[in-house]
Amino acid sequence: MIRTVIIDDQILVLEGLRKVFSRTEDISVVSVFEDGDEFLRASLTRRDADVVVLDLAMARTGGFSVLKELQERANSPPVLVFTNYRDPDLLRRTRKAGARGYLTKTTEEATLYSAVRHLAAGGSWFDGEE
Repeated sequence: MIRTVIIDDQILVLEGLRKVFSRTEDISVVSVFEDGDEFLRASLTRRDADVVVLDLAMARTGGFSVLKELQERANSPPVLVFTNYRDPDLLRRTRKAGARGYLTKTTEEATLYSAVRHLAAGGSWFDGEE
């Protein structure tokens, strides 16, 4: 079972992703956080979660702050950025900041599942990379 953590400041997105992942047999949502501070205080490691699904634009602590902090921690789970923005420059910045994946929120469920599975297996998934 792939243990997934979701960080997004929109409750409907959190609940929607929880429902989307519940339709799989191999991906479960173990925790949800409404901002990066909550997640960082929880200090989850690779033992607690296999993949983090992270929104970039949040009202309080945003995605880049979370990525920076995770880069400084040992044994952090891989991060899949899940954002509204289809922007090649932003994609490159997130990759440079340590994200292992990037998808827009317009993606299909099957693509989201594939990306999470790839990250959990040690790979990466950058949708829209040129």
